[in-house]
Amino acid sequence: MTYRCKKKDLALYLGTSPETISRKLKQFSTSGLIIQRGRNHIKLVNIDGLMMVNS
Repeated sequence: MTYRCKKKDLALYLGTSPETISRKLKQFSTSGLIIQRGRNHIKLVNIDGLMMVNS
């Protein structure tokens, strides 16, 4: 399943900034929760782990 969403739109939806979205995606990638492929593709690797993230 594929969803297309720009960081600025995701940030607006979540009530945060695009910069915060970028930092969180980097943290999730480092933690092995997601895999970022280029600037436009994110693969969710550990959905249960993502659901346990508190903020």
